[in-house]
Amino acid sequence: MKKVKMLSSGQSFGVLKAMHDKGQIPEVVWRELLAFTEGRVKTSDQAWEVNLKLKEAKGATPEEEASVRAWEGILKDSGFYTNTTGWREQHSKTLAPTIVSSLVCDQLGSQMQHLRGHKRSGGLRNNAMYYKDQQQAGKPGAYFKNPTSAADLQPGASIFWFDWTDNTQTKESVDLSKQIEYQKAVVARLDKDFATEQGKYDAKDKKDSSKFALSDAKREAVWTKMEGITKKVGEGNEKIKEMKAQLEAMHVWTPEKDKLPDISNIVSPDSVVGDDISVGNLKFKDNHTDSNGWTYRALDQDIPIMGKITRNAKVLMRVKPNPFFRDRIIEPGDFSFKTDEKVLKQWMGWTHEATVMYADASMTMTFDTSGSYQGKEIKGMSARKRQTSSLVGNPNVFVGYSPDANPMGKVTPFIDFKTNGMSTEAYEMTDKK
Repeated sequence: MKKVKMLSSGQSFGVLKAMHDKGQIPEVVWRELLAFTEGRVKTSDQAWEVNLKLKEAKGATPEEEASVRAWEGILKDSGFYTNTTGWREQHSKTLAPTIVSSLVCDQLGSQMQHLRGHKRSGGLRNNAMYYKDQQQAGKPGAYFKNPTSAADLQPGASIFWFDWTDNTQTKESVDLSKQIEYQKAVVARLDKDFATEQGKYDAKDKKDSSKFALSDAKREAVWTKMEGITKKVGEGNEKIKEMKAQLEAMHVWTPEKDKLPDISNIVSPDSVVGDDISVGNLKFKDNHTDSNGWTYRALDQDIPIMGKITRNAKVLMRVKPNPFFRDRIIEPGDFSFKTDEKVLKQWMGWTHEATVMYADASMTMTFDTSGSYQGKEIKGMSARKRQTSSLVGNPNVFVGYSPDANPMGKVTPFIDFKTNGMSTEAYEMTDKK
């Protein structure tokens, strides 16, 4: 084992491949190694993702079974399965793009910051607080704030979005809610059409205000049209009334089982002074109920980490009685960290992170975990174009930035507008030139 550790990544894979070719590494072990190491980019095996957990694998013969169990023990002892965050340290040293097999938004953001020499501890909350801590420590050039202009969106800056956590809503109620909104739009359009026809019906002659602009016959036709619109509006409103009654009879909200927030997503208030709570430019009143029935509190709670260990944190929470609970039992709201079918509970939480590639007054390009190309949505690492106006002045957006710290590379503006916002490298791969 010591000898293998001293080898480079390429040499290590060469040794392992030679052992596999000689039958010294069982096939199920080999697939495990391909799926979770850089070996997946060094193999021509198109089925490298088809792996089976070793604890579930069985050798075809007693000898192979013994070999599988032996390799399972080696991988366990090396932390292969348990050291799930070790990739961060490794990537910060090597910048190897294939050190992980998949990434979520905060992990992609961490890889980009490794390039700039920043080592964040991971998770949306910790990544955001990294910049806040740098700002509070007085590091020159560091800031964490709601962006006020494109100048705040420097290349390499991290953008964070946050909002209230979602309540779990049944698909049936979601579909019916959409139908209600559609019907409301139909009625609104009909009301607009009625107003247009009403204007025609009441219009006076420009030369003689004692006379109508339209002849009696034409006014009669307009009146008939107005009557038809009025009938449709009535029918539309009746449909809305019926659908709302159906919605109220449904068990719309389901318990938030497995939907309680994790510490990695919790947003802590910037300040709590008396009953005034602030998160950036958002302001709330502690223990105050708004016009929609939500009561707000800033309080300390024990929040789980990956569903297990708890950690105390200051949270911003809001609750209200569940108006759609079918038994119609209205219970006093409680702010405990547990599900309650009778009470709707929401926490302010981080939802997404992206890294700025380029920004000007109209457009911002980010490294992201989703995007689009030639009108098609991409799920995976990509460049994403956003309107800068959707970021600047948005109270639910923060941007964090700290100057490069012993960078291993540089994140610079490289958007060429003649390439329609794509990088030159991406543009060269298309037929749009």
